[in-house]
This record gives sequence, C-alpha cells and structure tokens, in this order.
Amino acid sequence: MADNDLRKELNEKSLDIMADILDPYFELMKDPEFTKLFMSNITEAIKYACKHHKKETIQIAAILSEKKEDEFVVNPFATPMVLLSAIGMYSEAGQNLFISQVQNTEEASSGSAMENTEASEQSENS
Repeated sequence: MADNDLRKELNEKSLDIMADILDPYFELMKDPEFTKLFMSNITEAIKYACKHHKKETIQIAAILSEKKEDEFVVNPFATPMVLLSAIGMYSEAGQNLFISQVQNTEEASSGSAMENTEASEQSENS
C-alpha cells in the first residue's frame, strides 16, 4: 500500500515539474536561433540559452532543482549539466513537440482539434 502512495506522489510531483517547465521551454523555442541550435547541437543550444535567455534558463534550472526562482543560485558546474540532461532528454521527442508548438503559434488555427490534427498529419506526410 505504501509503495502505491509513494508512486502516486512521485508521479504527481513529476507531472507538476513537467507542467512548470513547459512555459520557459516554449519561450526558448520561440527564438529561431535557439530552435536552430536545439535541432543541431544541444550543447550549443544550452550555451546560447544561458547567454541570451537568462530568465528562462534560471526558471528551468530552479524548477528541476525543486527551488523557487528567487531562492535558486546558479552553480556554474552543476546547472549546465541539469539543463543538458533536461533538454537532452527532450532532444528528439522534444524537438517534435516544441517545434510543432512554435509552428502552431505562428500558423492560424481553425479552432477545430480534428481539422488541426488532419492538417498536421497531411503536412507530415508531404
């Protein structure tokens, strides 16, 4: 019984962390230079984010460290590794998710989930 409670608590905490990380990730993906680097070289993408998107980088690192943003202190050795593992984890699947998110915000949506799904499938098959 205790294992199920612990598993449920861990799952809920993990989902909360994932949900919190999405906003700063989507902000990063709006930057065409970051997106280009993200698709070709994760290490360069992280370096770029650290230099040009300090707020989002700190938000992501703080969330992953389970600290509030105003309490988080950047560790120049540990923080890049945290970001590398997080962004690297999403690199292939994340590229598809985040790039499609950026494209969706740039394209007009019909408002219909079915039409948007069909349009997305058609563009993937082209």
